[in-house]
Amino acid sequence: EGQNPDPKYGKDIFAQAFIDRKQAYVGQPVVVTWYAYTFSRLSETPVSQLPDAPGFFNKTLLDKARFIGRVNVGSAVMLQYLLYRRVYWPQRNGELVIGARSIQLSTRDSIFSGKQYVRSTAPIKIKVLPLPTKGRPKDFFDDNVGRFSFKSDLSATSLKTNEAIDVTFTIKGEGLISAVKMGKLPALDWARLEPNGMPVVKERISGQKRVSGESQNRYILIPLKPGKHTFPAVEFAYFDPQSAKYRVARTKAVTFSVAPSGKAYNPMISASGPTATAKDNVLAPKIKPLHVQTIRGSSLRASFTGGALFWILLLVPPLGWALLGIGLLFHRRRRGDVAGKKRRELRYRRRESFKKAHQYLKSSSSPDYYGELSKIITDAVSHRIGRSAHGLTTEELAEALRRSQASQDCIDLVLETLESFDFARYAPAASSDTRAMETALSSTKSLLSRIDRLELMEVQS
Repeated sequence: EGQNPDPKYGKDIFAQAFIDRKQAYVGQPVVVTWYAYTFSRLSETPVSQLPDAPGFFNKTLLDKARFIGRVNVGSAVMLQYLLYRRVYWPQRNGELVIGARSIQLSTRDSIFSGKQYVRSTAPIKIKVLPLPTKGRPKDFFDDNVGRFSFKSDLSATSLKTNEAIDVTFTIKGEGLISAVKMGKLPALDWARLEPNGMPVVKERISGQKRVSGESQNRYILIPLKPGKHTFPAVEFAYFDPQSAKYRVARTKAVTFSVAPSGKAYNPMISASGPTATAKDNVLAPKIKPLHVQTIRGSSLRASFTGGALFWILLLVPPLGWALLGIGLLFHRRRRGDVAGKKRRELRYRRRESFKKAHQYLKSSSSPDYYGELSKIITDAVSHRIGRSAHGLTTEELAEALRRSQASQDCIDLVLETLESFDFARYAPAASSDTRAMETALSSTKSLLSRIDRLELMEVQS
């Protein structure tokens, strides 16, 4: 990932934050990445709250944490995890601080034991420079920081008076695209130009490191005078932080050919048009006679009571109360069945774990795959012995199974399977073969079927 951890932290697991720049202009993105360095694999997703970052607007760039590989930290070999990555846009100049981040890490040192650690990263100080005043364009907005292109799209250039067409101005590039703004549009003495809704913003994250996108600003153009007219070039001013210079992108001037039409100008759009008068009524030709429907029958009450709606309104309330009573009775019985509730929870956890295992099998992630299979078997054993199997030594687990009246060959099979999965997790090169992983899945299902058939007595924890 191009990040070198500090070698002085190699004696214990730690977390460290990296930034791609220590100095930035207002509005220039700063990417912050958080890593964890451990001696054993993480057993759970890290837990953390966002650090305080006053004066910044920020956005995540990473969907989930992932394992990077083994790295040398001083004289130690550690496992590197990419935990979080966010982009921060400073909104004011000065020395801004991204606060310390506390991260909870869970590792599994063996099949039955795990540890939790809380590690914090140091605060990050960033020197934010103000945008230069020299060369600042007149129509520049402070949010227009990045690298952009600017273009216009017209639905037609040959049209008639009082006929509207769509005009779209698109800003595209890298930056806080949701905040960029266009400058003022030119005043036209031959047409009206009105906004057509809010800007349409589309953002994209490229390579989990950059934010780009486009902002479409839509307008409606209504020509009022016939003849040849020119729509002048439109400018978009922005600041390029890489070159530290202001730049102006321009569209091309467009020539319109407007023909006269007999269509009256609509005063609903503007009351200042040259052809608009108080006597114009453009809605009159569109008004149609009222549609009259004949209703047969002498009594509205008779038609209501004889229809299907009457019986629906009559029967739905009592049926609803009856179904509610049956549901409450069924729910009460299910709450009283503690053993059944535990069995249902076990089946649910098992289904979810098998889903994860199949995903790891497809991605050939053997350490996570064998860890999930080990978790499934440990959960089934915990349910049968009536206590948690996590944290038990091999002898303690065997004794608990004997007290639950499990046969010796079943006990040996459970211990051998867990030991083989533990070896496969910490020696992934020896067990990354797809056929071996599929065989392990079949063995797990066979062992679970055998455990579920055991007539074990529940032991108090």
